[in-house]
Amino acid sequence: MGSLHFTLHVTDKYDSLGNLLRIPQLKVTNLADFVDGKEGPFKRPGDMTPEDAPLFVDFLRGALQLDPDERKTAGELLQHEWLRPAERD
Repeated sequence: MGSLHFTLHVTDKYDSLGNLLRIPQLKVTNLADFVDGKEGPFKRPGDMTPEDAPLFVDFLRGALQLDPDERKTAGELLQHEWLRPAERD
């Protein structure tokens, strides 16, 4: 039942190539560029070092995987290096 509902819900938002129907000019941005950008809304936070940015991106990728089998568990995320900055110093 879940896959049928997903299929019916998705087909009205994407074309046959996977492009969004209502936002045809959407720019693709990778997560690393979003977190470690140099200007505007993509600017790295001032309290995050350039060395921390890739760790944070790795943490987010683990947490935001769409496939639950690929997604990190809460326990795995709590062990991530990004959450243990004192141990890196």
